[in-house]
Amino acid sequence: MKKQNKVALIVPFLKLFGRITKGDPEKEYLFNAGSWDGQAQKIYLGACPAAMFRLPLNKLLSGMKLAKIIAKNYGLNAFNVNNEIWIIQPKYKKYLKIMMTLPENSAGWHLLRAILCGIPLDNVDVEYHLRKGFGSFAEKHG
Repeated sequence: MKKQNKVALIVPFLKLFGRITKGDPEKEYLFNAGSWDGQAQKIYLGACPAAMFRLPLNKLLSGMKLAKIIAKNYGLNAFNVNNEIWIIQPKYKKYLKIMMTLPENSAGWHLLRAILCGIPLDNVDVEYHLRKGFGSFAEKHG
């Protein structure tokens, strides 16, 4: 499988997030609402089964409330799975449950996460966390 620099994918998003929100919690909420709504539209239209979002723990509760509002609007489900917010088509939630039974950071766990998020198999890197540390960049910059 092709190795990708996932940090390179998140850096432009975080730069945009910072430029637009400038640390203002209300702007952060509105930014997330627009971004997550776009992801929910993709899920609703079948482009991918699910989307996953990570927030700082102190914003997880309000983020989960927002995700539920957005998911309900499209007939989707929203779940908190190990402090990650997932929006998913109801018919795929069984795969989310399977993922939760797999050892965290195992190849199968990463593969199923990628498939649920609609990442093409050629772009899935189940060993990324071995080189960079799972979540370290997102957790430091979230």
